[in-house]
Amino acid sequence: YRTHLHKRLSSKACGMPCSRMHVANIALAVLTLGPSVAESYAQLGRGRSSPGALRSGGEGARRDAALLAAGPGVAAATDRRSEAVPFMELSTVVQCLIVVIVQYFAFHLLGLISKVSHWLCDIRNGAIQKSLENVSIFMNMLPMIGMLIITSQLQAEGLMRGQRDPETYGIPQWWNATGLRVTVGAGILAMLFQTLSTVSAPADPGQSGILVSMFFAGFRTAFTFVQYLGISVVLVGVTFMHEPFDVWLNRGRIGPSAPLVCMINLAIQFFLTFLVLLAATASDEFHSRATGFLAKAAKAGALAQRLVPAIAATIAVAGLRSTDTSHEAGEVQRWAQIFLSLCVDSVLVHTVLAISVTCMEEAREMKSRLERDGSRGRGFVLFNTLRALAMLCVFVGIGGIAVSILLCKAPNGWSATPKMSPVQTCTLVIAMQYVIVHGLSSAAGLCEQVRSSDVERRMSFTDAAEAAKDSSAVCPMLCVVFLAARIQAFQVDAKASPQTWVEECVFACMLASVLHAVLMIVMIIMSFNLPAEAHPSAPHYSLFHFGVHVDFGGEVEEETPQPKGKLGGFFLVACQAICLAIVYAGVAGIVT
Repeated sequence: YRTHLHKRLSSKACGMPCSRMHVANIALAVLTLGPSVAESYAQLGRGRSSPGALRSGGEGARRDAALLAAGPGVAAATDRRSEAVPFMELSTVVQCLIVVIVQYFAFHLLGLISKVSHWLCDIRNGAIQKSLENVSIFMNMLPMIGMLIITSQLQAEGLMRGQRDPETYGIPQWWNATGLRVTVGAGILAMLFQTLSTVSAPADPGQSGILVSMFFAGFRTAFTFVQYLGISVVLVGVTFMHEPFDVWLNRGRIGPSAPLVCMINLAIQFFLTFLVLLAATASDEFHSRATGFLAKAAKAGALAQRLVPAIAATIAVAGLRSTDTSHEAGEVQRWAQIFLSLCVDSVLVHTVLAISVTCMEEAREMKSRLERDGSRGRGFVLFNTLRALAMLCVFVGIGGIAVSILLCKAPNGWSATPKMSPVQTCTLVIAMQYVIVHGLSSAAGLCEQVRSSDVERRMSFTDAAEAAKDSSAVCPMLCVVFLAARIQAFQVDAKASPQTWVEECVFACMLASVLHAVLMIVMIIMSFNLPAEAHPSAPHYSLFHFGVHVDFGGEVEEETPQPKGKLGGFFLVACQAICLAIVYAGVAGIVT
């Protein structure tokens, strides 16, 4: 460090401002007194880093110091990819991401086992199914929690200009890392106590059953509160994260990039909406009443936020691609920033309108005031039209961001532009799959509201769109898995290239997810040929389905539509199972 600072003073003394020159001279004088004083000054000068966060005693720090002392020629000639790198301790960010991924897919596997047992063995355990349905609220938060962790890491990498591991310099801050651990740990305990609260509630509740269920529900509420405290700490840490002292000495203050600002904005929207939903649900459960007015409005807002994790993943890819091509701290093109703002603001407007429409609907039902023609009034139609326009703006914004990723090039032209990494490509494809199928589902919902004489065709299109949406439910978490592989690779190598077999696992997961969505559309088109009156509530056949509301199918066998060709139906189901196995195997390989 002393040699590095001495070279900077020798080469830039003439052009350095007077105040910064004094600071640099003081730093050089203190650094020559000894290692202990040097470490103390580094902590005092940074001010924002954790005590002892500069891991000078580690093998990686010793190697970097030796390279700096040997001179820039030796440092440039050393290829970290070719040398034998010892096993590195996983950083806090990677550890939290692994826990979130394992937690999500473990509960997803439980839901899959419950559905398969229901289909094949006709086992209908209401307690298990109800517990999985209630815990799905926490499940829907996990992809965004993963994106929040990734946002913290990307902000730290942007402050380091992608030169080396940010944790070497104590960023993210120690209290930010503690907030990450608290968020992940409290989330696990909240889901556990939610499951225990649902399972312990008897069908015919007595006094003891109510007390036990309320006991577990109280712990669930407490750990949910602790989880949101951790989320708040992480958001504050990401917002006020600053560059280390030596980076400031050379390049001055580095502010957050436009993609990171948008990701923070999306995280605040998402977690505030789900906080209201969790509070309203807990209030209804405590008072032993049905879903209330506030809970319905909050659920509508949560459904309006379902695209946020995929949008955040797309924005993260845009920032990474910009860093790879222009050596900037994740800044995208000027015209792309317009689409970023359009997308983020439209999501907020769509959420507010969804809550407003639900409030209007509930108020109309309570007052029981219908117009003479039985319609819902002009206000309801106006708000629904605004919702459709806001959703259209969201899709336009996402499309613009995707185009900006594909058109991002180096300042020297396309010949100097590196290719997109496999992780970025697969993350973009998975995010676009999630957005496209939700766009089809929204279009199907609008078509369903329009009266049509061809009821059978309208119902088939709606079922196909809903099935494709259900089959893409794990896409946001797959984006988190892919980006986690990139983060771990960055800590080993600044080029951020995972191993070849890891990239193959990423491609396998991406192809299996896309193929599963296509197979679901084909299967539903082949299977559902009954009119809408014959099956008013069509069951979900997707093995990937695990959303805000879990529907395990109809109870009456006659109401369940059957495929026309049994051989073709069994073949498609077998292909689904193969795709699911590939996804699980790919995720296991990436995590390993």
